[in-house]
Amino acid sequence: MESAEKERRTFIYTVGAMCMVGRGMFESSTVLNPPEEVNLLMQGIFLFAMGYLIVTQYMTKVSLVFFSYLGLMCLYTYANVHYYYIISTFLCIWAVRGVDLNFFLRWKLRVLTLYLSLHVVIYFILKYLMPEMISYAYRNGIQRDSFLITHPNTFAMFTAWAVFEYIYLHYARLRIRDYFGILLITAFVKKFTDTNTFLLCIVVVLFLTIMDKRGNQFFRKLLYLFSRYGFLVLTVFFSVLTASYTRLTGAALQFYDLLNRLFTGRLLYGACVYDFYGGTLLGQSVSFGEKTYWRGYWFDVISCDNTYVWAFVNFGLIYMLLIGAGFFMISKKTTTAQQILITSYTLYGIMEAYILNAMFCFPVLFIGLCLWDAAGEKESGIGRQKKRISVEEGTY
Repeated sequence: MESAEKERRTFIYTVGAMCMVGRGMFESSTVLNPPEEVNLLMQGIFLFAMGYLIVTQYMTKVSLVFFSYLGLMCLYTYANVHYYYIISTFLCIWAVRGVDLNFFLRWKLRVLTLYLSLHVVIYFILKYLMPEMISYAYRNGIQRDSFLITHPNTFAMFTAWAVFEYIYLHYARLRIRDYFGILLITAFVKKFTDTNTFLLCIVVVLFLTIMDKRGNQFFRKLLYLFSRYGFLVLTVFFSVLTASYTRLTGAALQFYDLLNRLFTGRLLYGACVYDFYGGTLLGQSVSFGEKTYWRGYWFDVISCDNTYVWAFVNFGLIYMLLIGAGFFMISKKTTTAQQILITSYTLYGIMEAYILNAMFCFPVLFIGLCLWDAAGEKESGIGRQKKRISVEEGTY
């Protein structure tokens, strides 16, 4: 693709995607609350930008049919469960062709850093001048700070993916001071939010990065295998585990209880929903009362922060299988840095439900980027004139 065309498409993609990033930030903030009209405007700009990029793409008939059917599936799921991340992520993957993803990530990192810094500064000002305005979350008696964001885990998620973006964008020239700065940020977030997922994923990413910089071939091979198969394996594993709960006995039940405690009760929610509603490929509406009694347990709110489990019982297993298949297909085209970020994405889904939001958890965009790049390489030998050949030759 010509440089000027790529710059134009990158600019349109960045404007549209940043509108969705902004909407997510406003929805998560307790101090930045623009009128609903602003949120609707940003959503409209996002849809227009992605729609324009999609309709101006060159696609084979097979690609056009596949993505069209996938889009209809996303609309069907949204109508059932109102989970709009499915649609926004799908559009971002489809529209990423011919886009410099690093340009978007650099702007997103700047805006996200400003957003987080603003919340931290305002939080400490209010904490010491007007402490009555500060609210906290608690877990096992431990006070957790959210920094004027809806939940400590949400603040940690924003911070984690800002760190991952920095690592990805500066991977080739990371220095000791970068590692030291990341460790300081990690210690700060862990101390105030007490979020284990954040700590685990940061440690894993730093460890894999250091092993790669040291040229450790064993860890490179393991990294490649996990980035290739990990998402699919975890999707199947947690789905089977959830469906099997009511039939487990003896050592198998003890193993399940161990995993459930390790994941702070996340798995049991999914088993409860499955017992009432079963699994789903394309999503199903799940509804419970204020309190739910099930097999000796009382639940105040039915929700699950394990993406693999929640996809299986709520918003649709098919999307996880497609993402897993996508990571499998692009595995030979990904760089080591991308494989590390895919690994962090896969692990993050075990403890959080945010990963389907591609505007913050960006490694899922690698699927569209690598697949489209591969298609572009095949087309480059044909030439721009032949791309305009009529439908009979299979291109648009």
